[in-house]
Amino acid sequence: MKKVKMGIWVAIVAFTAIFIYQNQQFFLAGQSLRLNLLFAEYQSPEWKIVMICTGFFIAGLILGIYLLVIYHLRMKKKRKTQRLQTDKPDERIAAPESAAKPEPPAKPERAIPQGSDAKTVVITPEAAAPVAERQEP
Repeated sequence: MKKVKMGIWVAIVAFTAIFIYQNQQFFLAGQSLRLNLLFAEYQSPEWKIVMICTGFFIAGLILGIYLLVIYHLRMKKKRKTQRLQTDKPDERIAAPESAAKPEPPAKPERAIPQGSDAKTVVITPEAAAPVAERQEP
């Protein structure tokens, strides 16, 4: 599996390099960015387009790493709290029996499928047969 992943990444890098090489005239051209705010105007110095693309690529990598680290830290905290909850003794066992009565088990509700299909038929054992299907003697 590692060889397949490595092969895919090599193919992506090779494709990108070929793409930039075949479009050198575009990527090596200079471009300046301009910002007009009606009360002030700013124009950046001329940059190569390849540098602008590289800057956006690096910004995307930094944002992706940041989101990945935040997700990892949240999951680590969640696992830690779950581990602590499983290690705690059950408080219900320590409570006196007269304080809490056991509740009867709840009946599961029958779910009626929600959808746009008008021909969906839900059959339950307690339901009577439709009038058209009843056989009259």
